[in-house]
Amino acid sequence: MTVELVPDHGVRIEDWPDLTYGMTLDDVRAVVERRAKPHRHAWGCGLTWTWAWDLDGVSVRAGGGPDRLAFAFQVDRRTVFQHAGREGLAAHQPVVFAGVDVFGWDADEVVECLRADGHDVSAGPRLVRVGAEVCLFRWEQSIARFTYATLTRPLPDDPDAPQYRI
Repeated sequence: MTVELVPDHGVRIEDWPDLTYGMTLDDVRAVVERRAKPHRHAWGCGLTWTWAWDLDGVSVRAGGGPDRLAFAFQVDRRTVFQHAGREGLAAHQPVVFAGVDVFGWDADEVVECLRADGHDVSAGPRLVRVGAEVCLFRWEQSIARFTYATLTRPLPDDPDAPQYRI
């Protein structure tokens, strides 16, 4: 089962209805409760509400702001990579952005691939931003792979619209 981060849209999980920007908490719960357990409320910086669930090797969280509509999705790798090699690592659901499994390859390789595909990538030692919507993070610089990925709704052009950013 693949988890795909889709800019300007939301999250696509194989064989599930899409989880999209603008869904309410009730909408998200209706999709998740039929397909995954456990499900729970979870804390999220800058979020008014969250709902999280586990898949093999990853946790997924949807969250929204005061308007009660989803604007952020986060996927966490539940096991931390301590070594650069891929052999012997616990299985996880592929987490794909722009055709790349962002948890399946070393962070430097992911950045190189996204840049080669023409994405606007701003890379620091632990945090990488791809355009305005995607943030990839690893807990320590010594960890070879990203440990979580966040997708956020683009900020509206209207200066009077609520401006959320996690």
